[in-house]
Amino acid sequence: MFRPEMKPMAYEVREELEPRSIGVLSKELQDDHFRIYKSFVQHTNSLQAELQAMRFSGQGGSLLYLERAKRISFEANGLMLHELFFENLSPQKSEFQGELAELLEKTFGSLDSWRDDFLEISKCRGNGWAILFYNPEMEQILQTFVESNHLGVPLGWVPLLVLDLWEHAYLRDFGAHGRDSYVSRIFEFLDLNMASKRLLANHSQP
Repeated sequence: MFRPEMKPMAYEVREELEPRSIGVLSKELQDDHFRIYKSFVQHTNSLQAELQAMRFSGQGGSLLYLERAKRISFEANGLMLHELFFENLSPQKSEFQGELAELLEKTFGSLDSWRDDFLEISKCRGNGWAILFYNPEMEQILQTFVESNHLGVPLGWVPLLVLDLWEHAYLRDFGAHGRDSYVSRIFEFLDLNMASKRLLANHSQP
C-alpha cells in the first residue's frame, strides 16, 4: 500500500497579528478573539492530517471522510478570514489610496456612499463577515455578506477589507444586541490603506 512520504503542510499561528489595543475593544475580548483564531489553525491542521491518513488507509469514501472533507472549508476559511481581519485593524485612522479610491467612487458614486453600503451590509442577520472583494480579471468591486465562514464566497474575488460579524467579535464588550454599536465603532479602526495595498498586490498582470 502506498504511504505518503510527508505529512500535510501545517499552518502556523501568525503571532504578529495578535490584536493590539485600538481603544475600542477590551483586552479581554481581543485575547478571546485571538484564541478563537488559534483554534481555527489547530482544527485546520487536524483535519488535514485526518483526511490524509484516511485517504491512505482506504477510508476515502467513508461517511466520516466525507464529513471531514465538508468541514475543512469552514475551518480553513475561518483561519484566513481572521488573519485578514486582524491585519486590517489599526489604531490609526487611514483612507483609501489611489486606484481603489477611484474604483470605489466609480462603483458607488462616492466614498461616503461606499461607507453607507458597507455599514448596511454589516446589518445582515446571522454570523458571518462583511467583505469588500476585488476581481483582478474583471477589475471590478463586489461588496457582500459571507455567511458563517464559507457560504456565499465568490470564487475568483480577492478580499480587500474584512469585518468580523460573529458574536464572539463583540459580545463581551457590547452585549448580545450590540452589533450595531460594535460596527459603528470598529469601522473607524479598519485600515483602509491596507485594502488599497491588497488591491495592488492582486492586480491583474498584463
